[in-house]
Amino acid sequence: MKRTFFVITLIIITLLITRSSFAQPWTYDASWSLPQTPATQAVRAALDRGLVGQPGIDFINSLGEHAIVVPAGSPWPCTACVQWYAKSDGADGKYQWPAADGPYPQGWEIRWDPTSWSPGSPGVNGQPTRWQFHPFAGPTFVPPAPPASPPLPAPPALPAPDLSPVIAELATLAANVEAVDDKVTQLASDEAAFRDEVRSQWRRVSEFAVKYIAPILGGIVAAIAAK
Repeated sequence: MKRTFFVITLIIITLLITRSSFAQPWTYDASWSLPQTPATQAVRAALDRGLVGQPGIDFINSLGEHAIVVPAGSPWPCTACVQWYAKSDGADGKYQWPAADGPYPQGWEIRWDPTSWSPGSPGVNGQPTRWQFHPFAGPTFVPPAPPASPPLPAPPALPAPDLSPVIAELATLAANVEAVDDKVTQLASDEAAFRDEVRSQWRRVSEFAVKYIAPILGGIVAAIAAK
């Protein structure tokens, strides 16, 4: 009984260790929907197991694909091969194939998605957390267009307002304005007639004074002077 329990425990521990060894701290973007070649499939298998750098290259070689590690700035020993282009330690690098490979006449690179990094996000050595398949030529990934926004609902139809009271009020106001204008015109005419009448009366007074009063005053003045 103890032996059986020990064997079962050992199997469970082995499965947990194996599962953890295959875990990867990253994800993949939609560019992986592009056609894949045996070399890109081998790289994807390595990434699925969390393998980069020399461990990843060793795993890819075990699958029958020629793969090497190329430090940054070093010459390429081969071009028609999988390369781990190591920028620094850890996962700071990319897989690449700098020659024709299947539908990709200029090769490809499997790099970190430059939009997947944000400060403080979980990753390897602070790197982004999503891998992107990026061909240099040939089929390229075009992100799907965002869904079109639904059209805005048409505004509800408003009932036509009844403007007849307003029109009647405006007609009354126009008639009142015209009546006032007529009164103003009549007052102006009356004022002109009054002024003419005043001038006519003053003219008559002047004529009367010259004709009758002036001789009387002249005689009085002459009489006084004779005394």
